[in-house]
Amino acid sequence: MKHVLFIIAILLLAVSFFIFFGCSSVNDVLDTCDELSDTVSFAIGVNNISFDELYYPYYGMLREELKKVYQQLYSAVSEYKTSVIPAASITTDEAAAVVSALSNDHPELFWLGSDYKVSYLSNGKAIEISVEFNMPVEQIAEAKNKFDTTAEAIIGTAGQLTSFYEREKYVHDHILEHARYDAADVISAQSAYSALVTGKTVCAGYSKAFQYLMTRLNVPTYYCTGYSSGDHAWNIVRLDDGYYNVDLTWDAKDTISYAYFNRTDAEFSETHTRTEYSVYLPACNATGFAGPVENNYTLPEFAGVDIPHGIENYSFNNYGGMPPMYIGSQESAEPPAYIVEQDFTELPSYIDTQEANGIPSYVDIPEPDEPPAYTDNQEFSEPLPYINDQELYEPLPYIGNQESSETPAFFNNPDLTDPQPYIIIS
Repeated sequence: MKHVLFIIAILLLAVSFFIFFGCSSVNDVLDTCDELSDTVSFAIGVNNISFDELYYPYYGMLREELKKVYQQLYSAVSEYKTSVIPAASITTDEAAAVVSALSNDHPELFWLGSDYKVSYLSNGKAIEISVEFNMPVEQIAEAKNKFDTTAEAIIGTAGQLTSFYEREKYVHDHILEHARYDAADVISAQSAYSALVTGKTVCAGYSKAFQYLMTRLNVPTYYCTGYSSGDHAWNIVRLDDGYYNVDLTWDAKDTISYAYFNRTDAEFSETHTRTEYSVYLPACNATGFAGPVENNYTLPEFAGVDIPHGIENYSFNNYGGMPPMYIGSQESAEPPAYIVEQDFTELPSYIDTQEANGIPSYVDIPEPDEPPAYTDNQEFSEPLPYINDQELYEPLPYIGNQESSETPAFFNNPDLTDPQPYIIIS
């Protein structure tokens, strides 16, 4: 409710400027609103908390302003709240980075789902981040009690072992003995709760459960996302001599396997490719605590698998580079390696810049053999009007009457008085 009142207050201030200073349009009001939002503190609900970057590496990849929002969102989700007004002026892309970092760092927030929404102003500034939970709020307390009870029992036993390696192997084996791969309820199966309590989980659940227990045992363990015969997740663990890859999912056999237990990046490169921010997690080159040798290390189902375009040539030698402290910053000298820079000062290359009656011409696009994929009508025997090679018999549907001097409806809509939300699926 406070969030709503805050937003209303900003809008009322903007309207006051419109009334008393003669703004020429509603768009001027929105611009004024943007300016006011920069001058009013967004620091609502921020606790004085911080996170050790050795255990929370994705937090460490964020610049300082985004860390504030990360801290704020952590506090909100911990208190079963689903939305915050950002504690700093950030863009929608920066909000996405914060949500991703929080989810990757904190498996104990097992009720946090993967869907979220960012509301923003006309200048792109995020004014609210809303997340979704994978269970009703009224069920979280009971579920947390079960989760904590199960976890503490495992931690209590593993904590008596004298080396980090012994603790790691115990946790690896215990999870695989008590959980099985089951994607019937794939949303719930993504959480650490699914692996520790219900015993029905998928790769994300295995990895988050292992991450949580190992972190509690003072062993830095990270959630790593990537590709392995499909979108996948596994772990990176730090032992005495360095970092290792561990994949509980592919070790989950009728008899516990160690084929993917404490392996180097070189060994994993045949079957696993990191993606997104996980490429900045430490390189795994240690060998002193490698798992038992197995003759079937490279399992048949991974032989010659095709991986998505764009990551097939990515070298594991690039792993563990300097963490992108500039995530969300426009002042970076270089973008992260996986981000393709786009030049927005020119029209996209697929648009012929020659104009036909003021409308960009698409004559350079080869005519498709079949109707476009988004056309449901499979019997459509002619190309759509705007794909016609040389002639436009009718104006484009969304432009309206070409003889009209009015601005197309989708530009500078004077009726646009509310911030427009959009949904990002992580």
